[in-house]
Amino acid sequence: MRHILIIILYFVGCGILDAQQAISQYENIGTGEGLSNNTVTALTIDTHGYLWVGTMNGLNRYDGTNFKVFERVIGKNNTISGNEIKSIHIDSLNNIWVGTATGLSLYDPQTESFRRFLHIPADSTSLSNNNISKICGTGLYIWVGTSKGINKINIVTKNIERFYSAQYGGASDEIQALAQDGYAGLWIGCYGKGIDYFEFKTSRITHFGSKENGAQHLPQDNISTMLSIGNGTLLAGYETGQLFRINRDPKNTANVNPIDYGQNDSKIISLSSRSGKIFVCTDQNGIVILKQKDLTILKNRLQFSAMVNDKTWCAYEDQDSILWVGHYRGGITKIDQHYASRIQSYIVDNTRPHTQIVSSVISGTDGKIWVGTDGGGLYRFEKGLKAISEINIASTHKRAVLNLARGAGSLWIGTYDYGIIRSDENGGNAAVYLPDAMRSNAGPSGKDIRDILVQDSIVWFCDHANYLNKFDLKTNQFTHYVLDFIHPELGAVFPSPWCLEALDSDRLAIGTNRGLLIFHKKTAKFSQIIERTEIKDGLSSPMVRTLHR
Repeated sequence: MRHILIIILYFVGCGILDAQQAISQYENIGTGEGLSNNTVTALTIDTHGYLWVGTMNGLNRYDGTNFKVFERVIGKNNTISGNEIKSIHIDSLNNIWVGTATGLSLYDPQTESFRRFLHIPADSTSLSNNNISKICGTGLYIWVGTSKGINKINIVTKNIERFYSAQYGGASDEIQALAQDGYAGLWIGCYGKGIDYFEFKTSRITHFGSKENGAQHLPQDNISTMLSIGNGTLLAGYETGQLFRINRDPKNTANVNPIDYGQNDSKIISLSSRSGKIFVCTDQNGIVILKQKDLTILKNRLQFSAMVNDKTWCAYEDQDSILWVGHYRGGITKIDQHYASRIQSYIVDNTRPHTQIVSSVISGTDGKIWVGTDGGGLYRFEKGLKAISEINIASTHKRAVLNLARGAGSLWIGTYDYGIIRSDENGGNAAVYLPDAMRSNAGPSGKDIRDILVQDSIVWFCDHANYLNKFDLKTNQFTHYVLDFIHPELGAVFPSPWCLEALDSDRLAIGTNRGLLIFHKKTAKFSQIIERTEIKDGLSSPMVRTLHR
């Protein structure tokens, strides 16, 4: 088996936070990670778990690590019909349809190519227009909104029927938004002219707008986006930033109510829903999440303040509750919404500054967590009680605990200027080991213990005095090995050790300020991994602070 040693070359301190403080995990993904363009217009995830990202310049498929970019290639008709992506829709057969500013495309996963659907002036069975604004649909058909009406496409035969326009009694040719109302009808957002409702059963069109009277009256006509949330209910977002709920009854009358989502002064770019939540994306004020049940605010924009910018154009939540947010000129923000619930942080003692510098953490056999601090002593955290208590083992109170280890049935505590301490795993029966000037094998070589490694009945540790220490528990004897080697340029070097890790039964790895040393137990000799960056396979820095295998 191949062993991998992870070397941390720079020390990063960790502070302890209050558990009440909200924590979120944000990751920004943009052109630097392979995205074709940083203005994201559409997001969805297919049945294979791929994230499909539409941008102002190219379609992208993301596997969590790498992007595959699909772009229009002039002269190749099996490429996507255009690079400005307007809408992505996955139908009931899991076909992926992509609407662009220059045509409609259907993705073929077998060949990773596309079939184009375009407007042909003399062909009434072709698209009514190439500028696609929105695709939606459930069941056998999808609905494709364009700058000149709506097209109805059978997802099996791929036959196209020109379905709606001003010519057929609609309010406008220019379609701004679409939302299917189950199997009852289709909500149609007309650019600058309000909303039409097309009833499938009767083919009747009912108009809702600012010029209508009674139940069909809307406060304004500048619809920017729509979302059907079932039972004849529509959410309508406006260019002015207002959000309205429209409840329609079978007589085509409506009850219109404004929704307070904490802001109304920035254009609503998109509305989407998942798992009982509604995502409101705005042009200037970020994203807001509403509860679908009662349309109250679940998370306001301030809870997403770590996003790359507040120009949010689209959002999609996956099955793991990862929220993907597409930005104008900001790429994608990936938000782990459960990060805060998975990671809890705690103040050890906010009245003592030194307790906030955590130097070492280790778990006990009973599920308790031991916490060493730099100058604040030793603490024990009991998870079930969610309590942190100070443990004063052999006068460690207010001392610097540099590291902790468990092994040979004991808890080992490395301190600054107080040697190494051994106790039982409950913190009792403590023994302190300090240097002995008269008998060197009776104690450690120094008082500042940098790292501890327990292997069966042998305790290895390094100290600030440039020594590796071996403590044999069977003989109760200490052996000191001075860290030295011949540097090719500097001659004899005595590095300062920081950390230890076992490579195998014979070798120890020791991180120092002069690179990585390998200690061979059989010969009691050291060898060095050169730290100079100009040497192939050398370390990128001479300072090695942490090792982990």
